[in-house]
Amino acid sequence: MSGLALFAFSLLQFRLRYRVDYVRSAVYALGLALAATSLFEIIYQNVGAGQGVGNQSIAGQVINLSSIVMAFASLRFWHPSRVVLLALVLYLCVWMLWLSVGYPQIYDTDSHRAIIALEFNAPLKAGSFALFGLLVSRPPAHGSLGRAESGCPDASEGSGRS
Repeated sequence: MSGLALFAFSLLQFRLRYRVDYVRSAVYALGLALAATSLFEIIYQNVGAGQGVGNQSIAGQVINLSSIVMAFASLRFWHPSRVVLLALVLYLCVWMLWLSVGYPQIYDTDSHRAIIALEFNAPLKAGSFALFGLLVSRPPAHGSLGRAESGCPDASEGSGRS
C-alpha cells in the first residue's frame, strides 16, 4: 500500500508541479517506489546476514540495486532538506534500535519476539517510502525544473519585452 501511495504522490508531483510529461512522470514515480522497497530490502538482507536472516542471492542484490539506480533518473527533482536529513537520521536510528533488541523476525516462533519484529518491520518499510516521498515533495524554484521536458517556454521568453 505504501508503494502505491508513493507512486501516486510522486506521479502527481512530477506531472503537476514539475510539468514533466506523463510517460517520464510514470517512470520517475515507479523508480522511486521500487527504490523505496529496495532500500528496505538491501538493509534488511545485509544486516540479517549476520543474524541468520539475510539469504538473498547476488542476483537479488543486483535487482535491488538496479531499482535504486533507476530512481536516480529523477535526481534533478530531489530536494534534500533538513526534514529529509532528519528523517534519514531517524530511519537509521530505528534500524539501530531493532538491532539492539536482537533483530527479532516476524516469523519467530516466540510470539513476543514476532510482535516486536512487526513493530520495527512495518514502520521501517513505511519510512523507506516516506524518505523518497520527502525528496520530491518541495515545489521547484520559480521558472526552473520541468519546463524543458514539458516544452513550456519560460514566461520571460515569449513576452516580447526587452
